[in-house]
Amino acid sequence: MLYVWIAIAIVAVAVLVTLLVLSRKRKLERDRAEAGQLRAAAQAHTGDIVSTQQEVEVRAEDAAIAHEEAKLADERLAEAERELAQAEAKQEDVLRAADRLDPHRKSDELDISPAPTGSHRKEV
Repeated sequence: MLYVWIAIAIVAVAVLVTLLVLSRKRKLERDRAEAGQLRAAAQAHTGDIVSTQQEVEVRAEDAAIAHEEAKLADERLAEAERELAQAEAKQEDVLRAADRLDPHRKSDELDISPAPTGSHRKEV
């Protein structure tokens, strides 16, 4: 009779081990299926990522062009300001020379004084 109980215990353990192995196998299959779905979803977004990368590259190029244009505009502005300062200085020299020749009639009494430096700039 003892052998019967031992045999029953061995069969019960074997059944439990088999059930655990099958359960683990099913979970592994479910995990693999879910991983496959996730990979497929990620693969589907690859096109979106590529197009977004291309858009980023285009916008980076646009930004580089805009920065270069802004740099050139700043250089043109600086050149124009230098030219204005030279023109104002030249006009001031001419007015001083006129004042030396005719000290009774000062140039500051006339409405020909240069505009204040910087008045041509817009405040941002």
